[in-house]
Amino acid sequence: MSIFFYLSQHVDTPKSHKEAGLATVTRNKDGSEFDWGRTAGGRLFHIRQSEDQPDMAFVAIPYRGYWFYLADNDLESKSTFMLLTQLFRLQSGAAKSTGPTLTIPVR
Repeated sequence: MSIFFYLSQHVDTPKSHKEAGLATVTRNKDGSEFDWGRTAGGRLFHIRQSEDQPDMAFVAIPYRGYWFYLADNDLESKSTFMLLTQLFRLQSGAAKSTGPTLTIPVR
């Protein structure tokens, strides 16, 4: 879940969402907005936004009047998304429960 949180920072957030306090804005010491795209995670995963449904999206979802998507030509983001999907599927697989183990000394 920490990986999801870290990668979710590089989202092109609409200005109206920032002004309304709907998104956290990380700031530098001088008060300017921090550029998550310059981090390792930002280079691996970038969620873009658009007011209209994007034509060239690998995956897209509407939210609060905007479309958020991974661009189909953004191979780094697509690869990262697919890796995370696989890891999530492995983690959430059916867990086999086992009963208590009974140990008996053998001579």
